[in-house]
Formats: sequence, structure tokens, C-alpha cells
Amino acid sequence: MVAPRARRINIPLRHVALMCGGMLFALLANVTYLQALDSERLNEDPRNKRTMIARFESPRGRILLHDGTVIATSRKARSATYRYRRVYPGGPLYAAITGYFSLHGTGGVEQAEEALLSGNDPRVKVRGLVDGTRGGATLRLTVDRGAQRAAYDGLRATGKPGAVVAIDPRTGAILAMVSLPSYDPNLYTSFDAAKLDRVDKRLHGDPEDPLLNRAIQRNYPPGPTFKIVTGAAALGSGRYDLGTRVSAPKSFRLPGTGTYLRNLGGAACGRGTLPLLQAFRLSCDTPFAKLGVDLGQDALREQAEAFGFDTDDLQVPMPVARSVYPPTLDDAQTAMSALGRSDVRATPLMIAMIAAAVANDGSLMRPPPGGRG
Repeated sequence: MVAPRARRINIPLRHVALMCGGMLFALLANVTYLQALDSERLNEDPRNKRTMIARFESPRGRILLHDGTVIATSRKARSATYRYRRVYPGGPLYAAITGYFSLHGTGGVEQAEEALLSGNDPRVKVRGLVDGTRGGATLRLTVDRGAQRAAYDGLRATGKPGAVVAIDPRTGAILAMVSLPSYDPNLYTSFDAAKLDRVDKRLHGDPEDPLLNRAIQRNYPPGPTFKIVTGAAALGSGRYDLGTRVSAPKSFRLPGTGTYLRNLGGAACGRGTLPLLQAFRLSCDTPFAKLGVDLGQDALREQAEAFGFDTDDLQVPMPVARSVYPPTLDDAQTAMSALGRSDVRATPLMIAMIAAAVANDGSLMRPPPGGRG
């Protein structure tokens, strides 16, 4: 009589055991998922204070100019929670390059080279194991102090928003990169959350957009600077050379329209015809518009793409906005595109690269990966 009763009791016990086993399996599966697959998302969650504290636990790598001038470094912080604070000795002068590193995030080189500067790059970790050092790697840029200062002061003297990029034609190394209006990255290094929020709202709400790096993050109509591309396409066609005389009337009727294009001031260039080189030197509009129609949109697009238009792989190390030659144009639009109009768009960096290619006997050099020297 005992055996049947024992069997009846074991039936619900087995059910409970199976349920407990299933719950244990689910728990282990969830822990495995969180630790192995979802850990990166949790680490990056802004509510994760441990991760935020860890970011400021060790000194971040310094950012140097080519001559060793320090433009970003870490110093001991007067904080009970955070050990190191980022400092930018050059302030607004180098803001377009350094970006910022703060509780609110990162920008510029600070963001693009996060792995190296934070020390999370495997190469930096191995070095730390070998020599016992802590913190991130030092990053040396190609930027020249004198060129940067000259570009910044020159652009600021105009009193207008804009950007300046200077490139070494032989290597493609960026010697200067300025965007105005600028801001002081040191404003972002406070550990006072309320103060940081006020700074962030003010800068993001500024209609002049000081956080925008106009040199690489936005493209613009290139205007007459695009005549370098049009001239290169003409020479590359084999039908023109520098001495070929081109028509340069006072006005040129755009094909298929009643609209007339005129040179600056409504004057003819030369005596109505002049050598191609002279038309380029005087930046005449009508001969280059006629060249655009003669060469056709495909030839102009091919030459623009040879210079780097319509590609998304340019990084310095920050990603660069695409420079664009429109996909489909009629003859009138093609004429205007030869003058850098009609939806042609280029970043200031791209225009600097094109000019550098001319100075380098036609060889286009891309900025070194990471912008490092």
C-alpha cells in the first residue's frame, strides 16, 4: 500500500522539478546573453554610471601637433567621483580638429580615435602589459602650428563664417583645418551636470552652429574653384591644350533656354577669344560654360570622380561629407555645372585636395589615414 501512495506524491514533485529546471535554464541563458551578446549596449547606456566613471579613471592619451605642441591632455580632477579631466590648451583655435571629450560624449578626433586615446585599442593594451603604463596612446597629427594660426586669424579677420583647409601637395597631409565660428572645448569638460546641460543647449541652439566643422561636415557650391575640374577634363580629352584658343563672348545663351550667362561685369574676356590658360587665369565664365557643353556631363563627372567626388570613404580621421556631381543633367545644367553651380557640391577639404593635385603635377594625394604624422 505504500508504493502506490509514493508514486502519487512523486508526480507533482517531478512537475515542480521540471519547472525549476526550466527556470534555471532560462536564468542561465539570460545571464549568458547579457554578458556575451548585450554587454556592449549596456556599457554604452548613459545610465550606466560605472562605465562613465571608468572612462575618467585613467589619463586619456594626449593629442599633439606635428611639432609636439599639446592641444589635448588629461589632468587630475578635483572631483570625488572622476579622477581625470580633459584639458584643451588651444581652446577654439583647434576645436574643429580636437572636438571634445565629456560626460555628454565626444566629437572630432576625440571621437574618431576613441580606441587609441582611451587605451582600449588592442595594441595599446599590449603595450601596457609590457611596460606597465596606464592610459591611452599619444596621437601626433600632421597639423602645423603656424599654418593653423594663420588660417584661424585670417578667417576670423573677415568676420564671416567659413572654413580653411591647407594641405601638403606632396603627401596630402592636412596642415591646417579651421572652421568659424568656433567654440571652446574646455566648456565641455565640466563634471557639473547642470552646467554642462546649459553649455550644450546654448551651443546646439546657436544659429551660427559653432559645433559644425564646416571644413568636412558640410558641402557647398564650389563656384569658380570647380573650373580646375573642367579645365582638367578639357586637357584630358585630348582636344584642348593650354594654348588652345577658346571662345569667350560677353554672354552665352544656355542651350534650350532663353537665359543668357554673362561674365562678371558683363565684359568679354580678352577680345572674345583667348588661350585656355588665360581664360582660366581670368576665371572667365562664358568659355568654361561652353567647354562644359562641348565636353558633356559624362566627361565632367568622370573627371570630378577622379578627384574624389561621389565617394564616401574619405576620413581624416573624422568622416568627410560626400562631394557631389549631379547624376543627370541637361545641356544648360551641364554648362552651369562646369562653373561649379547646378547642384554641384564640394567640401572645403575636397577643394583643397583638388588645388593640391594641381600643385603636385596632377597627382592627387589623400590625407593619411587618421591624419597622423
